[in-house]
Amino acid sequence: MLLEPKILAKSGSSRRCLYRFHVTLLTFINFQFPESKFVNVLAQFKNVIGLSECEIKEVTDYFKQPDGRVAYEQFCRVVSDEGGEHARNMNLISGLEWEDPMHTNNLSDSERRRLCVLLTKIAQTVRLRDVVLMPFFQDYEMVAKNEGAVTLNHFSRVLHFMGILLSEDDFLLLVKRYLRNSYTVNYVSFVKHIEQIDLIENFPGRLIDAELPKLPRPEIGAVRVSDVFGVESSFHPVLKPTQCSRESDEILLRIKRHVYENSIRVHDFFDGYDQLRTGYVTKNQFFRVLDNIGISALDRLYLTEDEMELVAERYADVNDATRVNWTIFENDINKVFTEKDLDKKPFKIVVAPPPEVTDLPRVGQANWQQQRTEDRSLCEQALDNCKARISKRRLYLRQYFQMFDKQNTGHVTRNQARQVIYSNGILLSNEEFYALERRYNDDLGFNYNMFLCEADTQDYAVPKYEELKQTLDDLNKPREAPPPKKHETDIVLVLAKVKRQVVARRIRIEDFLKDYDRNKLQFISELNFRRGLDNANIKLSEAEVDLLCKVFKAPLRGCCVNYKRFCSTIEEVFMQPCLERAPRVVPVQHIPSQDCAMNFLNFEERTIVSKALQKLSKHADHVSNLSCIFDDYDCTHCGTLSQNNFLRALTVRELHNLISSREFELVCKCFGVERGLRLEVDYRAFLRTLDILAATRIKMPF
Repeated sequence: MLLEPKILAKSGSSRRCLYRFHVTLLTFINFQFPESKFVNVLAQFKNVIGLSECEIKEVTDYFKQPDGRVAYEQFCRVVSDEGGEHARNMNLISGLEWEDPMHTNNLSDSERRRLCVLLTKIAQTVRLRDVVLMPFFQDYEMVAKNEGAVTLNHFSRVLHFMGILLSEDDFLLLVKRYLRNSYTVNYVSFVKHIEQIDLIENFPGRLIDAELPKLPRPEIGAVRVSDVFGVESSFHPVLKPTQCSRESDEILLRIKRHVYENSIRVHDFFDGYDQLRTGYVTKNQFFRVLDNIGISALDRLYLTEDEMELVAERYADVNDATRVNWTIFENDINKVFTEKDLDKKPFKIVVAPPPEVTDLPRVGQANWQQQRTEDRSLCEQALDNCKARISKRRLYLRQYFQMFDKQNTGHVTRNQARQVIYSNGILLSNEEFYALERRYNDDLGFNYNMFLCEADTQDYAVPKYEELKQTLDDLNKPREAPPPKKHETDIVLVLAKVKRQVVARRIRIEDFLKDYDRNKLQFISELNFRRGLDNANIKLSEAEVDLLCKVFKAPLRGCCVNYKRFCSTIEEVFMQPCLERAPRVVPVQHIPSQDCAMNFLNFEERTIVSKALQKLSKHADHVSNLSCIFDDYDCTHCGTLSQNNFLRALTVRELHNLISSREFELVCKCFGVERGLRLEVDYRAFLRTLDILAATRIKMPF
């Protein structure tokens, strides 16, 4: 009798409840009777059978006959299976088996076999350690006060202490077998089963030796396993198909690419074997040259013996099969670099290497253009998923591939490739990953460089040569000179600056410039003039040097400077020229000015400085003895102090209270001297000024 799933579920729940309470519905339902009585009987056992009023109504409607009565017999047969007689059914569980100290739970046949192997391994570990398991469990039994049982945590702790390391599935299988009261483990039964296992040392086991006739299997080694069984789940080397023999054209293309990548000149290797320049060598010599080039079964370009024989036969001599025409072989190989007789074809464009060489797939790599459309679309879909995942999470997969690629070959195994991709959260199905393997696999394994070039297009390690070159060009290019300042365009100020430096260092500037005038013409080039000033350590800006070159430029020479006139102008600081024409003139020593553009004061600033000096003149050196304090702060005795030390010296005599901060800054600016990269205060000139103001100050009688 077929029932609807709803009714079948309600009948099953009713059957379990009636079994539990040993209720028989036939004692309450006799013959066919109306719907109301059937509902009343089920309503009496509503709490027993666990059905609501709506569910009782659904059951009643299902078993209702066309005449309005209910077929109770069918209902009872469905609920009780045999008319509802429970007297013949024995109790399934008596409860006494829980008290059995050796009680174990039932397992299926497959689980029982796994358990036997697991117990054998545990017994072997225990025998090797020569220990007894019972005392370890009894210690925890005393703590837990159980009879022949320990808790799950204690059971796991004992196994871990004994060095019995189990996987999660094996531990759950042990617990399923020896579980008791849903939270304890019957260790007595477990230990007894371990002790009952007999281990025989050095027992080889049963050997079955049967010699069966070998059947012809032409598909072995010629057909891929994946073509027969679908997607591969194991990657043993035995499952790889044997490499088919390649044609001579493909072999020659691979030799060309090998020669081009390693920049090999084939002529140099054959020339030593052909002393008479006949253009022929023996076959053994031909093989020896290929081995020297790196083409053999043990070198970089792998060729089998049959393939090498095929190449030798292609260039063999027509009259003598033991000789090979190496000149024709060289001409064919050198086409990867250039072509002959280009002088007769001036308009021909040569592409090196040819497209057929660059587009040649790797050894063992499938020709992707010849694959099925379904495989290519599946590979593109998987590649799009990889791109989306890498760009969203900004993954850098190359470092994970390089961890497995110790030899830096650019290849990893198929298992390693799956491990890298799955560990970074890129979830692909087996079919998608198999399509990727068909795309990027070759004889060396999974080509992760080719995969990352297409899947990860982000630039992580951009070559910095172009950026470095641009930076160096920016540093070395001639900078645009800033616009000259006002004091740099005044020749008088520029000459005064040069004279000040010459007097301070007592140098003769002509000694640095005359070496460039070998012919004693009193003219040197502007470049040498700049070099001479630089050697003399004359500190001038570019605009000031340009002004000197312009003023002292030679009239009849375009790029030369009259350095003799410049030197005579500068030498006026030491002696006055033409004194023989004016014998009564008394020469005056030149005193260089320390003024610069940084201590220039306008009218308002000069007024403020004048008032400040008038205040300080009341405490001149003969009154406050400031010179001793300034000398203490001037450790080098150069006559200048920094603004900080100058303020500290005034603070000792409490003169800083006489002037404001504005007045102090202007006083420092007025007596400032440029020393190095900062402006210092000439305290000697400051003291002389105070002495002069104190001597000329009008004294009031009151």
